[in-house]
Amino acid sequence: MRAYESDPELRAEFARLQRAFLDSATRDVGEVLRIIDGAGSDTPAGETGTRLRTIAHGLRGAGGSYGFDAVTLTAGELEEAYLAQQSPAALREAAILLAQAVESARRMMETAGGQH
Repeated sequence: MRAYESDPELRAEFARLQRAFLDSATRDVGEVLRIIDGAGSDTPAGETGTRLRTIAHGLRGAGGSYGFDAVTLTAGELEEAYLAQQSPAALREAAILLAQAVESARRMMETAGGQH
């Protein structure tokens, strides 16, 4: 049992933080998809490539902290795909998987009544 689970106030605060994280992650994934789509047939590079990696790396690190292991895993796959300079199609596929992981986490929270 996590320490916050025994205290209703802490559980509520953690759920609020989880929702805020998922809201931010949703915006971030949208930005990643715009970056990939904006690069056309090229792999994102320069500032936009750096931004893509920064977002993926941040979600990779934070997802598990909020209890969303699938977000961590798929963000890591996106970051690794970028570092390996995979095709824009492969990056887009990884970003879509990340978007699905974020949406799945959101649905899981809704089903659990805001508690994970």
